Amino acid sequence: MRRFFLGALTAILVFVFGGILYLRFGWAEVRGDISPSRLESSLMQMAVHALRAATRARDGKPGRTDERDPDRGRKDLSQRMRGMSWHPGAGT
Repeated sequence: MRRFFLGALTAILVFVFGGILYLRFGWAEVRGDISPSRLESSLMQMAVHALRAATRARDGKPGRTDERDPDRGRKDLSQRMRGMSWHPGAGT
């Protein structure tokens, strides 16, 4: 039983360090002119969805825009961006 756990631990360490070396030596495909794979797209969609849900929960805002004011989200974003240095209207 001890050898089994030692082998499992060794396998995990080999995969982790192998992955680190794979990325460190630049063997990973990082071309920007090809479309992402289906797996990359689904992972990104899940991450963006989770980020948006967390932001809405933190700000206390509902998930959908108000029917009476569909531009509310754009107005809120514009007000938040007003003080940032890279915003076109900053410094004036």
